[in-house]
Amino acid sequence: MADLVAVTRQLERGDEPDLLEVAGATGQLFVRAGVGLAGRGEALRLPVSRASEVLGAIKVDDDVGRPGCGPVAFGALPFDPRTEGTLVVPEQIVGCDADGTRWLTTIDTDARPGPVVPPLEPDGAEPSTFDVHPTRPPAEWCDAVATATARIRDGELDKVVLARELVVRADAPISVGGLLRRLRSGYPECFVFCSDGFVGASPELLVGRRDDVVTAQPMAGTTARRGDPEVDAAAAAALFGSATYRHEHQVTIDMVHDTLLRFSS
Repeated sequence: MADLVAVTRQLERGDEPDLLEVAGATGQLFVRAGVGLAGRGEALRLPVSRASEVLGAIKVDDDVGRPGCGPVAFGALPFDPRTEGTLVVPEQIVGCDADGTRWLTTIDTDARPGPVVPPLEPDGAEPSTFDVHPTRPPAEWCDAVATATARIRDGELDKVVLARELVVRADAPISVGGLLRRLRSGYPECFVFCSDGFVGASPELLVGRRDDVVTAQPMAGTTARRGDPEVDAAAAAALFGSATYRHEHQVTIDMVHDTLLRFSS
């Protein structure tokens, strides 16, 4: 592997590309409320086990000094601990901090700042019809829910998280860029992400670190907002008044606390 240099420079006002336009359909993205990182191109692809070694070997020329400057690796990690995940270090990374500061990091063998990332061309026509169906029969799904509930009631389990797969078929290719824009518009307070074709929006942050402060934002026992203050207040009161939801939330708090305590003071 040739010696790489990560050159980070602040972007001037007017040279501020939209993070979704930087990532496009094939790039990397992690953003919430306009704050985050987006990458384009691929300087490196590496296994998770080598992330610290490889990132630490990249020379850094950073005039900005914000978290997220310098070399950054993106990836979607598998749930199966026996399967090692893969990370991508983009050739160009645009970052935006909470105060509006934006920067461009270029990772290459050349120690010169890269050009401003140009906006991508707009996506083509969107699908006009969709067909959505589950891969598990509804009766089988209901049985799984009933079984999990019974095991919790019997004291075998404290909490169960069930998930089911839905397959969407459309009459035209589904645009990744269009999907990201809809997710950002529909869920502005969520973390919108894209990595190697894995796209989504989540209200939860598993773990984040800035300097010596570690944060986690898990959620349990949620309900939708309706835009009516009185209706939203009643929904919140119902959550607080539910012993089931309070227990579920406490299980989550305890798990995060016990996990992070080993690494925190």
